Amino acid sequence: DQLDVPTAFLNAELKGDVYREVPEGYRKGTAGIICKLNKSLYGLRQAPRNWYLLIRSFIIQSLGFKPTVSDPCLFTKRSRTGRLIMLFLFVDDMQSSYNREDRAEWNEYKALLVERFKTKDMGKSTWILGMRIQRDRVARTITLDQELYVTKALEKYGLSECKVAPTPKV
Repeated sequence: DQLDVPTAFLNAELKGDVYREVPEGYRKGTAGIICKLNKSLYGLRQAPRNWYLLIRSFIIQSLGFKPTVSDPCLFTKRSRTGRLIMLFLFVDDMQSSYNREDRAEWNEYKALLVERFKTKDMGKSTWILGMRIQRDRVARTITLDQELYVTKALEKYGLSECKVAPTPKV
């Protein structure tokens, strides 16, 4: 499954005092006015870190997942049936992996994420980090491709009408 947190950075509290000039468009008659921020904003250097600390804390403390040693954005938990449930965080997007028999348990965790962060359920994962995910459950395969990236690169360099040819075997 894939989840998205709209305006994720706006959920995070700021640590310490952060001040900012009044943004352009609001400056009419406000020359020299400085604002103290109460919440993190997009564009602040610390915004991604504040968001990560907030979501990490929620995933660990409220959902009971544990971060992996090799990747601090990959969280795992044993389901009530003893199977592994994985949750991967990439900024404001989340991907989950679980056994079909653990769907009800995953839905409980997902409901908590939706309630706390107004998370949008994007359904089954079809894209991750610009790569398309294709499943063939009968053949028990998962295929990743970057067709969209290649197509955009060809268009950018005026090669969208190029002729397809197989790569020779070496």
